[in-house]
Amino acid sequence: MAQSESPQNVGQLWHLIERELTDVKRRLDSYVTKDQFDAEKRLLEARISAAEEKIKELNRAARQEQSSRQQSRREFVYKGIIPVLALIIAALSLFAATK
Repeated sequence: MAQSESPQNVGQLWHLIERELTDVKRRLDSYVTKDQFDAEKRLLEARISAAEEKIKELNRAARQEQSSRQQSRREFVYKGIIPVLALIIAALSLFAATK
């Protein structure tokens, strides 16, 4: 009994308890509460939702740009190539008629 009550053993025990409490406190600090987890989850879901909306917006813009390019190509064919071909055919017809 005298040995367990000696200041050296009590001091060592107290030091061990303090060390264990520090370790437990550090571990507890790394955990989050359910409210914190739910808040972080809502924040993450909001960020994901915003990213999905941005992707949809970019896809719409890409489709519109592609459609615009296709329309420009059609206009080029209708307003550029076809009239030039018509003039070439007319010129060849006139050339063939004069021979």
